[in-house]
Amino acid sequence: MRENIKNSILLFVFWLIMLSTIQIQAQTHLSDDEFDSLRKLQLKMPDDTSRLEILEKICRKSSNLDTIEKYALIQLNLAKYVNNKSYIGSSTDLVGWCKLQKYKYFEAAKYYRLSMEIFKSIGDKKNYANSMAGLGEVMFKTRNFEKGLLLELEALKIYESQNDTTMITSIYRRLGRSCIEHKLNKDAKEYLYKALEIDLKTNNLRNIGRDYYFLGQSYNDKIHNRTIEQIKIPNEYFKKTVICSMETEDNMYLIFASFVLTLQYNELAAKTNNWKYQDTANYYTKICKQTIEDIGFEEYKIHLAVLRAEQMILSGFSSEALKILKEYEKNPKLIGTQFQMLYRAYELYYFYNKDYKGILELIDKEEHIKRYLYIRELGVKLEIMSSLTDYEIYLTQLEKQEKNRNLILSEKMKQHKLLKEIFTCIGGLIGVVIIAMLISVNHNNKHNKILTAQSAKIIETNKELSTLNAEVKKQAEELIAQTKQIKKQRNKLASINFRIVLNMDLAEKMQRSISIPTDKLKKMFGNLFVMWRPLDAVSGDFYWASQIGDLKMIAVADCTGHGVPGACLSVLGIAMLNSIIARVNPETITAAEILNTLRTRISESLTRGETEDGDMHDGMDIALCIINRKTRRVSYSGAYRPVWVLNHGEITEWKPDRMPIAVDTDHNDDFTNHEFQIKPDDRIYLFTDGLTDQFGMKSPGKLSKFMGKRLRMLLQEICDDEAETQKIKIEKTMESWADKQQQTDDMLIIGLLDL
Repeated sequence: MRENIKNSILLFVFWLIMLSTIQIQAQTHLSDDEFDSLRKLQLKMPDDTSRLEILEKICRKSSNLDTIEKYALIQLNLAKYVNNKSYIGSSTDLVGWCKLQKYKYFEAAKYYRLSMEIFKSIGDKKNYANSMAGLGEVMFKTRNFEKGLLLELEALKIYESQNDTTMITSIYRRLGRSCIEHKLNKDAKEYLYKALEIDLKTNNLRNIGRDYYFLGQSYNDKIHNRTIEQIKIPNEYFKKTVICSMETEDNMYLIFASFVLTLQYNELAAKTNNWKYQDTANYYTKICKQTIEDIGFEEYKIHLAVLRAEQMILSGFSSEALKILKEYEKNPKLIGTQFQMLYRAYELYYFYNKDYKGILELIDKEEHIKRYLYIRELGVKLEIMSSLTDYEIYLTQLEKQEKNRNLILSEKMKQHKLLKEIFTCIGGLIGVVIIAMLISVNHNNKHNKILTAQSAKIIETNKELSTLNAEVKKQAEELIAQTKQIKKQRNKLASINFRIVLNMDLAEKMQRSISIPTDKLKKMFGNLFVMWRPLDAVSGDFYWASQIGDLKMIAVADCTGHGVPGACLSVLGIAMLNSIIARVNPETITAAEILNTLRTRISESLTRGETEDGDMHDGMDIALCIINRKTRRVSYSGAYRPVWVLNHGEITEWKPDRMPIAVDTDHNDDFTNHEFQIKPDDRIYLFTDGLTDQFGMKSPGKLSKFMGKRLRMLLQEICDDEAETQKIKIEKTMESWADKQQQTDDMLIIGLLDL
């Protein structure tokens, strides 16, 4: 009994200290009076530079995103007026940050690129790196992980050269957060522990709190997959975040951490029926609500609806909570993170009501909604099919027709209105004329005849106007009907578009599922890299590998075309290679024998059911190597695709036969088998023609392909680097070469570096 009283007193004292901290924090905010004083002060400044400094202080001191963005834009316009490039860059970067926090990723990317250009022009490396890191985060948010990683690593080099520990740890946190979003929790923890180690040494309390928050997220799995002990691990990190954020007034992370803690304690209450957990959840809800009110940022208030629904679920009011969640789901402006919160609450509802079927349906629904959000938020239409498909062309034409018809309708309505006004005026004029005629009829018979003739003309004109008015109305009705039909067709095309995107996403997953993962390739061949960049969602390029005893086999192939047709052939090629290998004699097999058999199988498959004579040129180009692990001899054969062997910059090319794996009566000879011995430090490269055929700007106004010569020089330069470094350098080189040119074809290159 005494022990319970003691624990209750300790808990009360802890809460009292925490609440006091909140009050102190609230008092240290920039008050309304201080803000108003600064706002008036900047207007009274005697020179523009002083105004820029005050505006900078307003932006840095304010905790309201809308206020920060507003005054950053004011500062940007003033900086442009006085041509102060330093302030132009800093205010542009700050607007980009605000757009990022509001999930407006395209606008954020635009502002970050502008600030990078400005900082680069004035030689400000640190701020250039800041903007580059911000752009990297935008890339992470828009699922362009590889480009985001390159940007973050470039920024990290600059920070390391300047020994800027604060920004170094910021990069590590970004990388960790991105890994969490891509379900790479192990990698995320490595980055975050690096950041925490540096921040603890420098005693950067603000960053320490953020490190703890993301470490908590790296352990924070879904509720139907974890035990109570697994909940408590991230729970400790989030509580540390709350303490650090209170001390440093890091309001956003105070909201994030208290929000997640509320969800966790609600979950603990549901799993244990211990209502002390719900009391603690209510406590963190108050912190979350109070901080949101202090910031005044409306978009965060939507978090509270989810918390209220969860508390109602735990209090036994499940039906009322479900109504709140359904109403919340109807909001058309919900973005990705808010959908995650919504489904987190649905999970609790189904779990608490033991509706496990509902949980499974929710998981399936969540996958579909992720794709929908990707299309809606990032503006993805049919880019994975082509840059401009027939659907988009037709849709564009319909929109143009609709605009033209609206303009015509507007013009006709103006004419109709004008005609009515003319008709009214003429009617009044007729009345005046008739009265005048009656008055003067006895005075002037000649004038009477003239007026009679004019009256007849007016009546005739009036009839013509009435006819024209009826035609205008008819045309207006036809235009309205056509507009409705156009909108109906546009909606139908949008629906078709959405279904195609979903199907292509599934096709991409299926194709990648039959390709051997990189980690398995590394177990088979040791140190290597794979750079595979499809032109569309699915690819005509593919790689294949297998092992029989001491024989390790690897192939890189380029099927006819790209996209869906090429992907179909790639699936056929992988299946046939697996079938062929299952029936070979390991002691006598050669690469040429495999290609001869593959050509026969492909020919039989592609000509099955054909009734007309003639070649069918669909097929594939391929390079295939069989490596004997014991003897270190390689058997190579190729159909239009060579193999390059590099040793400290010296290159040896094994040339292929100039005939494809296809139905081709002009080329029926057997493939040539080449054999060579692997020497120490040999590196073997297999690749498709997507790299060498990529167009780029050779010189101003002159386009050229990348060509094999440039690829040779690149590999000779980087062949002694680490595998991941080689991959990154090839990617950066291809991006730099292509610049604004679109990707020409699927790209695939594999480097075997540890033979």
